[in-house]
Amino acid sequence: MGQKICCFPASVSQFFPRDQALQDLRAESYIGTTLWSHTGQPIGLIAVIGRRPLDNRLQAEATIERIAMRAAGELERLIGELEIKGLNADLEERVIARTAELESVNKALTLAKEAAETANVAKSAFLSNMSHEIRTPLNAITGMAHILRQSGLTVQQTDKLDKIEAAGNHLLAIINAILDLSKIEAGKFTLDDAPVHVEALLGNISSMLGQKARSKGLRLQIETVSLPHNLHGDPTRCNRPCSTTPAMPSSSPRLATLPSA
Repeated sequence: MGQKICCFPASVSQFFPRDQALQDLRAESYIGTTLWSHTGQPIGLIAVIGRRPLDNRLQAEATIERIAMRAAGELERLIGELEIKGLNADLEERVIARTAELESVNKALTLAKEAAETANVAKSAFLSNMSHEIRTPLNAITGMAHILRQSGLTVQQTDKLDKIEAAGNHLLAIINAILDLSKIEAGKFTLDDAPVHVEALLGNISSMLGQKARSKGLRLQIETVSLPHNLHGDPTRCNRPCSTTPAMPSSSPRLATLPSA
């Protein structure tokens, strides 16, 4: 049919004897045309079937053409509304599914946060208890060393007592470093800025490890170059090899890290 109006002014039933609908209606005339969208796509059909012949074919064709234009516009509008409703329904389903997914993720994040907070509390309690359990005997050791120092000691005994106190102070520094883990996680950890005496650090290391090495038949030897005595840094955290840097124009050079023993 294309875009032309199809019209049978009379005897339409005779032209289509196998069309049961026309036979049941005892149709005499037929006039119809395709409904087109604004993009030129067929979207429907409108037709008028009469039981009498058409008296004025031209007038009937002009009338059906005007009706078809209005019907096509209304039909296209209804189709658009149905498409929008379908899109809205699909969008609503997707929003519901996405909302459920986000709620599930948020629930998982909440549980993970609660678990992390519980673990953090347990860790803090563990560090506190461990600090207390270690500090108690350590305080007893340092206290007894102080009492022994008050009595008369030989040079050899004084040297051994100095090693005991140095080891105790080192252990106390390790405990404080462990407790600093919470400061690191909170982003509040800072290095101390204090005078650093390399010879004293290496001497402490030798006193703490020398006897254990000798008991295993090993010889502990420490070698170092001559360094200035006005270095500054954190004596308890000098555990990384330092890189060679040019001398700074300062009365107190800073030592960020020192070679570990």
